[in-house]
Amino acid sequence: TYTMHPYVIGRGFRMLALEGLIDKLAAEGAEFMTMEDAAKEAQAHLFS
Repeated sequence: TYTMHPYVIGRGFRMLALEGLIDKLAAEGAEFMTMEDAAKEAQAHLFS
């Protein structure tokens, strides 16, 4: 889980680094979802 405050991530070089990280993770098969979607998925798997 990554949380970025706009003051910190708003710098150009940091945004490029984050973009590179996201691209690499996506290429390796990582899934990206909202917290709401993650909670729904967890509920479906843990409490079914």
